[in-house]
Amino acid sequence: MFSKYSVVFRSGTEEQYAEKEQLLQEVVDMQREQEEQRKRKTSNDSRERSVAEAIRTQAMTGLRSQAQALIQTAAGTSSASIPAESAVSNICTVCEEAKAGQETG
Repeated sequence: MFSKYSVVFRSGTEEQYAEKEQLLQEVVDMQREQEEQRKRKTSNDSRERSVAEAIRTQAMTGLRSQAQALIQTAAGTSSASIPAESAVSNICTVCEEAKAGQETG
């Protein structure tokens, strides 16, 4: 009679170990999936930063060329070209400082 119970006990133990192994495998799989998601998110963030920097650079280039056109226009039509030039220069300096701050931050 004891042998009959030992078979039942052993069968239950084997089922518990099998369930434990399955649960542990699920945990490992979930951890892997979470790590892959984190890597994808980091990659996407990096890509977004580089795109944003390219947009800022293009905007700065456009602003600088517009400022130079304004300086040339002001120099050609007005005797007050020096104040206009210094104002545009100040604007360019502020823009460059803002860009430098974003790069470090």
